Amino acid sequence: MGPIAPKDPVKKRDFFYIMYEKQISAAPAPDGRGVCFIYEDGGRMLSAAKIVGGMTDENEIAMLKNTADFRKLVFGIGVSVMCTDVKSCDFCFQMYGKSDPYGSGTTIRQTVSTDGAEYLIPLSEVSWSDDDNVPGQIRFEFEKSGMLASVNVRFYLNDGYTAPNLEEKDSVDLNCETYFKMLEASVVSKGNPARLRKAVGKAKAGKPVTLAFIGGSITQGAGATPINTMCYTRKMFEAFTKKYNCAGNAKYIKAGVGGTPSELGMLRYRRDVLQNDTAVPDIVVIEFAVNDAGDETEGECYEALIRKAMNGPGHPAVLLIFSVFADDYNLEDRCIPIGAHYHLPMTSLKRCVTPQFYKTPEEGRIISKARYFYDVFHPTNLGHQVMSDCLMKLVEECLKQDDGALTADDTLSRGEAFKSADFENVELLDRTSWRSKSFDDLKAEAERLGSGIAGQIKAQLETDGNDTSGSGGEFPVKSADYGSFTGTDKALQACEYNMDPFVTPIFTENWVHKAGSNEPFTMDVKCSRLLIITKDSSDVNDGRADIFVDDKLVKTVNPRDIGWAHCNPQIIFRGDSSDVHKVRVQMHEGDEDKTFTILGFGIVE
Repeated sequence: MGPIAPKDPVKKRDFFYIMYEKQISAAPAPDGRGVCFIYEDGGRMLSAAKIVGGMTDENEIAMLKNTADFRKLVFGIGVSVMCTDVKSCDFCFQMYGKSDPYGSGTTIRQTVSTDGAEYLIPLSEVSWSDDDNVPGQIRFEFEKSGMLASVNVRFYLNDGYTAPNLEEKDSVDLNCETYFKMLEASVVSKGNPARLRKAVGKAKAGKPVTLAFIGGSITQGAGATPINTMCYTRKMFEAFTKKYNCAGNAKYIKAGVGGTPSELGMLRYRRDVLQNDTAVPDIVVIEFAVNDAGDETEGECYEALIRKAMNGPGHPAVLLIFSVFADDYNLEDRCIPIGAHYHLPMTSLKRCVTPQFYKTPEEGRIISKARYFYDVFHPTNLGHQVMSDCLMKLVEECLKQDDGALTADDTLSRGEAFKSADFENVELLDRTSWRSKSFDDLKAEAERLGSGIAGQIKAQLETDGNDTSGSGGEFPVKSADYGSFTGTDKALQACEYNMDPFVTPIFTENWVHKAGSNEPFTMDVKCSRLLIITKDSSDVNDGRADIFVDDKLVKTVNPRDIGWAHCNPQIIFRGDSSDVHKVRVQMHEGDEDKTFTILGFGIVE
């Protein structure tokens, strides 16, 4: 089973409201339910677009008159409902038909929670009737009558169409006492402040300081616009450097990859945070509390990432942040005991924003779910700002307390693990770090990387000469044959690293099976634990592969199970001692003419 984590959101699009905090009431229906009818034909929707949405382009407004043009204009419908008396309702958008106005047209139906979170309904996922004529009516259907609710409905536009920026009616006050109390509530634990105090001391003294962030799509910046400047990581970095007057001496590392768990984070740490041993972080922020549902170790990989950071170069201060989904889900109950074991500072968005979501403005709600969430998974610009503020509040509170018994040189992180330290020393191997059949190719790879495992390759080359048989040296792969996995996949998951506004493909040095043959990928590798990273995909041309360890089938991987292109790490061997094992990857019977991509391996010697 692959990582259970959110897909990257659709790109930010222009939009306009046709309903904004509209108050509705559900009238009794014949079947006992409650229904609110809002008619949109006869020019009603066009008026709403102008009055509520601020639309001024008459050509675009006119496209709301009939279903065909409506579909050209609108990418998707965003719906949010706030009602404290029920948990959900049905949103229905009915197109009137040509032959039968109330029976032959399409009805879009979506069950939505009534907690204020927005649901996006892409029109591309709707099964349309050939008899559609005009947008007819919107209905909100409740399980009983008498329900009062506040609703928002907005249309996201297709490429090539624009809408004016809408200034929301009431600004959110982030300088009020209620907000400050929310930030105070976000602090889960101040932990041991010594390492953080050391990092802040460096910043104040004008010495170089590096802040690094590793996590999933929220750390990547999903939901923020622009993604590289409005994400919580950039905001926190800028707030930190401003507060401690170190902007000219500070380095920023953002290493978020959407839809991936800490199981991949621990494999990426050297490459993406340490930047192949060229960076030494002073502060590392870890954000995986909403991505780790698919972590097959249920926290061991999360702990491995924490230990890898704490025991790594610079012995940085490690801060844990627990983001939250619109349905109030996260895994902080799993994460907090691990963080507490290592005396780490921790902050929770669930403790900060979730309780006030369920209050009225009069009772103390200052941020609604519709304002905080871009979609059901990712925060808006406002949400990213709140995350940054929580981290800065955590730093502030940590620096207020005494060191206590622990010091910056504490060895707790190298002591007994909370769950397991089995994966702390895992190393990533991809095609750049491979013992190839060509001495010249291997030497070129080692010269290019010059650090980490490539450094081991280089050292082994100097010892072994042009012997590539696998004898001698410490490189864990003793022999390898790519078989029919000789291609390189270019259609990869990509993300915005650091301050980049553009995306960079990841795991570019991979092995892809070429259709038409079925020679297995084989290797003899010395290890105690082994992971494989494969590419998930929605491409019908991608097929299944069988993975064998010591001639035993351990897993059949179907890249289309998850349904979108991203990186999927999975454990394929876990033992107690380091021995040489035979690994074989070959296409599953019947899928020999399809493709399959191995992105890399994680090896614990």
